[in-house]
Amino acid sequence: MSDVQLRVAQITDPHLFADTEKRLKGVNTQQTFDAILEQVAQQTPFDLILMTGDLVHDETIEGYQRLCRQMQQFGVPVYCLPGNHDEGRLIGEQLNNGFVHTRRAAHHDDWLFVFLDSSIPGSAAGNLSDDEMLALEERINGNDAQHILVCVHHNPLPVGSTWLDTMTIRNGDSFARLCQHHPKVRGILFGHIHQDYLHQVKDLQLIGSPSTCIQFKVGSHDFSLEALAPGFRILELFDDGRIETQVIRLDTVPEGLELTPEGY
Repeated sequence: MSDVQLRVAQITDPHLFADTEKRLKGVNTQQTFDAILEQVAQQTPFDLILMTGDLVHDETIEGYQRLCRQMQQFGVPVYCLPGNHDEGRLIGEQLNNGFVHTRRAAHHDDWLFVFLDSSIPGSAAGNLSDDEMLALEERINGNDAQHILVCVHHNPLPVGSTWLDTMTIRNGDSFARLCQHHPKVRGILFGHIHQDYLHQVKDLQLIGSPSTCIQFKVGSHDFSLEALAPGFRILELFDDGRIETQVIRLDTVPEGLELTPEGY
């Protein structure tokens, strides 16, 4: 019988600001982030935390520094990667302190976590450069881990929302095929889509997660928000390579949420 080796929390797309009173589509993103961290604390212990991009919406030093301070409280490794609303240079400078890291890979028990940068400066879409793809393959082939979870910000394949699917990883098909080619790769974990998403492609799990602030409406043609509570994801990683996962949401929809058709 297989056993749980690692218990992992994924926190994604908080869209924080330097000003803690700033709102996104009417939602105070700092308040919802704080509430999610309280929920994470209630669900401990975790072995590590994954933060999959769009961390600081206004790309400010103050936002990243506060985020870094807040994540120290959990006392476990916190791995951060950039999204399309992040400043890559600041992430590297400000999110490498104490328990917070921006490594390219991390090995825990039988599992290897690979962290990719899918951001394109000035674009909401994603792409994995030749260097990123080469680094992924080198880490897969050059590591003795039994199982691999690949973490990235953008969704590699369409999720069924017309407007959102214009902003996938541009070479996502090649990326997904590379991962499928290597049986040790058990899943691709991502943010960006602000919704709960699970899809199985042969033996590969594609896992997308809610934001800690606003939620995108599932299956929408145009930009649309849904009156759902913010959330985060728990993953249990087994020694036989299985991944069991669930989403935990806050009890209420954020106060002030503006369900207007305009983007942000």
